[in-house]
Amino acid sequence: MTNLHAEDRYNRLAIAVELLRNGYRTRIIQAETGMTAGAIRKLCWGILGKPATPGLLPEASSVTISWGRCADAALFAGIYHEVGGDSIYRNVDLYLVLDAHSIYQIVREQIDQMPTCQRDERPKILDINHAWVIARDLRARTAVLAVCSDLSCRYHNLLVVGSHKKLACALCQAPARPISQASQRAIAFQLPRGG
Repeated sequence: MTNLHAEDRYNRLAIAVELLRNGYRTRIIQAETGMTAGAIRKLCWGILGKPATPGLLPEASSVTISWGRCADAALFAGIYHEVGGDSIYRNVDLYLVLDAHSIYQIVREQIDQMPTCQRDERPKILDINHAWVIARDLRARTAVLAVCSDLSCRYHNLLVVGSHKKLACALCQAPARPISQASQRAIAFQLPRGG
């Protein structure tokens, strides 16, 4: 029994260290491991040599305050859904969020190398905690990943935060429908109108 307890403690500690190294905030690590906030802060000092990031977790609405931020959040959410499928609506897997976030960062780096108009300001890359909040809100269904119903519209993924909001495309205002694996397959086989 003591060995099981020691093994469980070691596993929780190893998970906490890995999550800290990947930038997760104390509250997320606490929820995943069951460790106290004080133990996580002490671990952060010991492992990273700096204090844990203070403050509350970001709200999904803060991730989508501008069109650029909304497009960025939708980019992450679309990648997250592509990696995790419909399981993202049932639970938040921190390692799946990490995988999707890594892919998102690669895509964003490529986007950031593309030329832009001087007045276009690209939003700062979402950190892992913003990604987790998006994943949490998708699971809780307080955010919805959707696709524009107008097949000629080039803006496919959008993230609608707040269940009270009407699902509509941010670009063309056409109605949008929630994304699931079944709806994505159906969309992939449809031809654009007017082509």
